[in-house]
Parts: sequence; C-alpha cells; structure tokens
Amino acid sequence: MEINPATREIGKSTNYRFEFALLLLTLFALPFFRIPHVGIPVAIDKSFLIIIVSALALIAWLVGRLASSNISLPNSKIIYALGLVWLSQLIASIFSINRGISFSGNLADSDSLLFTTVFLVITILFSLAYQALPRIALAYLALFISAMGLFVAQFVHVLTKSDLGGIFSGAGSSLIGGHYDLGIFFGLSLLVAMVFVEFASPTAFFRRFGFLIMILSALTLIFINFVLLWWVITLGSLLLMYLVYRSRARTVVIEGDSLGVNLKPRLARSSFAVFSDSQELMWRDLQVL
Repeated sequence: MEINPATREIGKSTNYRFEFALLLLTLFALPFFRIPHVGIPVAIDKSFLIIIVSALALIAWLVGRLASSNISLPNSKIIYALGLVWLSQLIASIFSINRGISFSGNLADSDSLLFTTVFLVITILFSLAYQALPRIALAYLALFISAMGLFVAQFVHVLTKSDLGGIFSGAGSSLIGGHYDLGIFFGLSLLVAMVFVEFASPTAFFRRFGFLIMILSALTLIFINFVLLWWVITLGSLLLMYLVYRSRARTVVIEGDSLGVNLKPRLARSSFAVFSDSQELMWRDLQVL
C-alpha cells in the first residue's frame, strides 16, 4: 500500500478521465440546467442533475476500480470530517420520528441524508479526479465560462422580457433561482477572479480572463444590490489583501555575494503561477489530460 498526501492507493495509479470529464461538464452546465415548461422550482432541477451525475460518476469509479484492480481513497482531513457529518446524520435519521423525510425528503431538501450522501460522493470524486494542476485550471475555466454565459442569458432575459424557450420561470427569475441566488453565484465568481488577477503572472491567460469576469460580476452585483453580499465581498477582499501582503513580505530573496553587495528583491512564484508567463508552458501542462 502506498500512501501520499493526496490519496491512499492500492495498485497502479489512474487518471479518472471519465469522472473528470463528467464533473467538468457538470460544473459548466449546472447554472444553465433547466427543464423547460415544467414549472418546478429551479432547485429541484439542479438537485436532479447533481444526483444523476453523482450516480453516473460513482458507477464509473466502481467499474474502473474493478477493471484495474486499483482502489484509491482520499487522504484528506476534510473528507474525514464530511464522513463524520454523514455518519452523525445517518444515526439521527435512523432514530428520527419521520424516517422517510430524514432519509430522502424531496429533491430540493438540502438537509436530508440523501443530499449529504450525494455531496460526500461528489467531494470524494472531485478530490480524486482533480489532483493535477492543469485539471484544476480547467475547472476554474469552466466556472468562468459558465459565469459569462449566465451573464449573457440574464442580460437578454432582462432586456427582452423573453423566457428563452421556457427556461426562465418569470420576470424576476434567473437560471440560478432568485436574484439573491444569482448575486451569490456572481459574488463567488468575483472573489475567485480577484484571486487570479492578484496572484497569476501578469501575462497569464487566466489573469486577463479574470479581469473580464470581475467586470461582468461587478455589473451583475450592482444591478442586484444585495447588501449582505457586499459585506461578504468586502471581508473576502480584505482577507485577500492580507494574504497578498503576507506572501509578498515573505518572498524577498537575497541574491548576490556573501557580503550582500548585490541585493535584489525578487517575488517568488506563487502556486497560482502555474498559469505561467509562457502560454506554451500552459499548453504543455494541459497535454497530460
């Protein structure tokens, strides 16, 4: 048995290509997924997609492990903590007065054992399939492209009052749910884009793309004007500023002779610098997929 910081593996390593592609497609399509002309809440549509994807990814993982005689389990404290949460909820559901509601509820319930199980499965599969930095880069790229598409769809809906083939349920709706749900999504996109803008190399593709996402997210948040979300973004920005100051204060490297005659401060490359100055390096990294 070989143990590394990411996984506990038995047998040969695997790339989890199908799981990676399925989860990447879901990450991109989740904000847009909507069953038209049905009239059910948006949360049920999203939950239905997540349940189907988690079931398919779990089946693919089990088939792949049986075919390759390879078992990989995450070696992460976060996964262990989620497992304890799932176990405690399982015990609570067993001794619940209404076991049916506690175990399954309906597809929109986020406090049922079914939803917790799905969340745990998705988290485990993500931790297995997204260990390479190029794959993590593609996950963020899928999030950014999804945010751009959602902004365009919402803009067309507000401007033309069209339901775009029945995917919008009303004049004040969005593909995420209500306006506050939309604000939370674009608030997350804004914070993630700020991280890339600050830490990525000045010529990196993700930094330039991050500027675009920041502009689109800020315009959406101004339109929604959710006060609590502005406070969260402000606190997140202050935390980001502190991390930037801390990283730059610790990355001064002394270069020169032993007397320190030729001292030149230099910023060390952060972990985000994998999206490097050279686009050729980035494409070479992506070739491992």
